[in-house]
Amino acid sequence: MGSYRFHTIWSVAAPLQAVWDVIFDAERWPEWWRGVEQVRALDHGRGELKIGSRTEQVWRSRLPYSVRFETVTDRVEPLRLIEGRAEGDLRGTGVWRFDAASDGTTVSYDWHVETTSRRLNKLAPLARPVFRWNHDWVMRQGGKGLAERAAVTDR
Repeated sequence: MGSYRFHTIWSVAAPLQAVWDVIFDAERWPEWWRGVEQVRALDHGRGELKIGSRTEQVWRSRLPYSVRFETVTDRVEPLRLIEGRAEGDLRGTGVWRFDAASDGTTVSYDWHVETTSRRLNKLAPLARPVFRWNHDWVMRQGGKGLAERAAVTDR
């Protein structure tokens, strides 16, 4: 299996609350995050923190394939952390962390996943650098979209 660890940091010139609101509303990611084709709610979870919420997500990048997986939100600390897990074409965990900064908000995302598809697993030994480049491209698109969306949300 192909196993991957990614760490992304975004610095966003928008207040913490605006950035949190945009990330926390995952169903709207396709509106501003290039590469996210679909986020569909399967279960809205419990309470305003949406613990236990499940979504089906489809992502497509610069490479000629899409990945489909379900996510479950396991832990939420408002304005600080969102933690969840994925099952499907990718299996693993993701953790969003949020920190107020003097010039806006710092967001970090740790994504520890493995591919479950035979096709991707066969390619993993040779294609690992391409998969990393692909992930980095998707995350750059997210950072750009988040900066624009959070700035609009803040007005």
